[in-house]
Amino acid sequence: MKKILLIPAIASVVFFTGCNLTGSKQDKTADENTATETLDGESEPGDTSALVSVQPLPDNSIAERIISKFNQGPAVNNSDYSDALDYAELYLMLSSDPIALIHGTPDDAERKAAFDSLASLQNKYPYNEQLMEILSQGAELKKTEGGLVPMNEDNRARLDALNGAYDNLAK
Repeated sequence: MKKILLIPAIASVVFFTGCNLTGSKQDKTADENTATETLDGESEPGDTSALVSVQPLPDNSIAERIISKFNQGPAVNNSDYSDALDYAELYLMLSSDPIALIHGTPDDAERKAAFDSLASLQNKYPYNEQLMEILSQGAELKKTEGGLVPMNEDNRARLDALNGAYDNLAK
């Protein structure tokens, strides 16, 4: 009797969770997995007609956590460096157009609009400068010092690429 009840129980778990017996998720079609955002901001599953690309944004709560760890401890580690680099890279994506206009346009009106856009961005995501300072200090370390762990090579390479991207924008 127990074996007879066990089979429907397993079948219902498999059915309701969408898992096969190996524990991995079953592949779904694109329509079942796709949730798109329409122009009016509502999400509709499987609708691909009015797609709006959603750009990832820097997360201020993660930046605040890293800055707090830097100021008060515990140690800032390579995972924190990676999160700070994510924030800085997203910030660079958002600020690259205004920075390029500031350095590249002779039109005063466009330059003023770019400065205003950059100021608005800095108000919305105010932690980029502090995170860049923490990252540069971490990149200079050879051993753990004052709550900072030395940056690993992967994060150091990302920081170098980020600094290079900022340098290219200023040209």
